[in-house]
Amino acid sequence: MGASHQFARGLVDTGTIGRVTGGIAFFLSAGMEDRHPNAEFFFKAGGGPLLDVAPYYLTVLLELLGPVKRVAAMSSLPRATRIMKAGPKAGAQIDVEVPTTFWCLLSFASGTQISLGTSWDVQAHSLPHIELYGSEGTIRLPDPDQFGGDVHVGRKTGWQTFTSAERRFGGPDGHFNNYRGLGLAEMSVSIRTRREPRASIRRALHILEIGEALSISAQTCKFVELASVYERSAPFSSDEDVS
Repeated sequence: MGASHQFARGLVDTGTIGRVTGGIAFFLSAGMEDRHPNAEFFFKAGGGPLLDVAPYYLTVLLELLGPVKRVAAMSSLPRATRIMKAGPKAGAQIDVEVPTTFWCLLSFASGTQISLGTSWDVQAHSLPHIELYGSEGTIRLPDPDQFGGDVHVGRKTGWQTFTSAERRFGGPDGHFNNYRGLGLAEMSVSIRTRREPRASIRRALHILEIGEALSISAQTCKFVELASVYERSAPFSSDEDVS
């Protein structure tokens, strides 16, 4: 629901880069134990980068491209133990129970195929957060964990950057408003008006099933078909009131 990603949604929907055929998405870091004061749960059942971080990326991809049809993945657990380095538990050992690196393939119902990498075993990298490749160009998106950031559109002739000052979306000042509470405000309005919120249970279920299916695929070395169905929520309109 962030301004930058709503802007990118408009670019996709209006065919600015043509038909989106593929793309990449990456969240790669060294892990949570360096900065989180209680990082142990990240490495236990139900944790790991696939379920903790990938949902940010999956949410954006679903709103840009629609539902996922099937998935495949490989995973690894390079380090069986980690050491807490922040907070009162610094120095304590964490026994890692879940894979900390996943390399995934997402096949969308639209025919688009996305490569997703998510890891807590990477010390440094220079890969983009998300890039979408279309028949007429490329869109590079900012961090899905942030509501703002520049959007880049690339063609054979070069790249064009759309900064927040050049975009317009809602708000009395005419500029993008990057409110992290926007989803909660929109849900409140949805409850009052008796419609499904954009941050819906159906979307959450589809994202959870994608994560579980990727885990199963990594364990079985097979493609996994998804059972849940999700249709993209409506984009925000410039005059929509979520106050």
